Amino acid sequence: MPASACLRNPMICSSVNLLFLMSAILLVGGLLLLQIGTARGEQVNTSGGRLLLGVADDGSIPGVEKAQETEVRDDLGKRIVGVCQIIEPPVRPRIAWAFAGGVGVLVITVDKGSEPLYYVDSRAYIRHDTVSRPATPAEVRAALAASDHLKTEEGGKNHPELSALADVLANVRRWCDTDAEMRSLTPWVEEWSVDAECYASKLRDLSVSDWAMKNHTDGRLEAVAEKLDEVAQFQHYLGGGESFDDVCGAAGSAATELMRDLVDPVEVSAEDQRQVLDAIAKHARKLTQLWGRAGKDIFDGRVEKAQQETYGIGKQIATWTYFRLSLVPEDVLSDLRQIGHGILQLVAMRVYMDGGASLQRIVDDALILVNSLNAKVEDFPKLVP
Repeated sequence: MPASACLRNPMICSSVNLLFLMSAILLVGGLLLLQIGTARGEQVNTSGGRLLLGVADDGSIPGVEKAQETEVRDDLGKRIVGVCQIIEPPVRPRIAWAFAGGVGVLVITVDKGSEPLYYVDSRAYIRHDTVSRPATPAEVRAALAASDHLKTEEGGKNHPELSALADVLANVRRWCDTDAEMRSLTPWVEEWSVDAECYASKLRDLSVSDWAMKNHTDGRLEAVAEKLDEVAQFQHYLGGGESFDDVCGAAGSAATELMRDLVDPVEVSAEDQRQVLDAIAKHARKLTQLWGRAGKDIFDGRVEKAQQETYGIGKQIATWTYFRLSLVPEDVLSDLRQIGHGILQLVAMRVYMDGGASLQRIVDDALILVNSLNAKVEDFPKLVP
């Protein structure tokens, strides 16, 4: 019986052809090409795909029989979920119905597999041409070896926890390198207290993850979280600036050490680095326009608005420089970090009743930083292979 007929008829799917459906859903790591609806014979790459139940080989849509009945839809959905439960590691498809012209089509969406092999009844399966079949011992060894090589090359891509950790640590380091006077001023000191509490919570969430337990980093994550607790709970008082600097410095040192040991050994992909450089170049163009407009008339409120908008851009640029970007020479990365900090600190420059002198000083300082940033951006094409 044609596969398309099996898929169109839920009663047939409920018996011997469950294994057929299972083989279509089964993902063997990134190596299996998931079939979109055996009825159409289409395939997609390792980004996952869809099964369309109720679509014929010629592209017509006879639909799933009795799809309008709730019991039929529920029963077919339960059977598909049941099939996926015998796959290890578990595969969790998303199931949806589409109706047109009085007929229903069941759409099963399966995400990309993250494991090197998937098993049914303790037996590994791989993709071969248009079918899924049991893997030979040699194919199992090859798939596992390929997975180990991929993890070595891509590192953090296989571990979202590592990416989340890198983001937290880079932001902590950026704040701790921010001008000490600005750190003690309102509203930024309150902002950082809230951020420090949030980052501490994120680190504790990471510390109980399987990734942290497997790598024995749970204790170190908790230790940095405690340093951030001290920042968040610090009681500010007159003359206590030096103590707050010590607390921030301790948090920054702990974040630097953890980032050096856990994050830096995993190289950021060339594509991700190119995206960062492209984003910095876009920010440079935006800042050029922003401060160009602000300088045309310093008394119309544009300077203050530019300060606020520039703050977020400066934070982003500075934060990116704490990642190990191998395409960017260390001296260039250091200059970008200094520029990023200078840009974000523009927001702390005060405006006085001095006939516009303080406003002009802000614009002048901003333009110096923006011009320095543009000079660095001009060299980006030389850095990208």
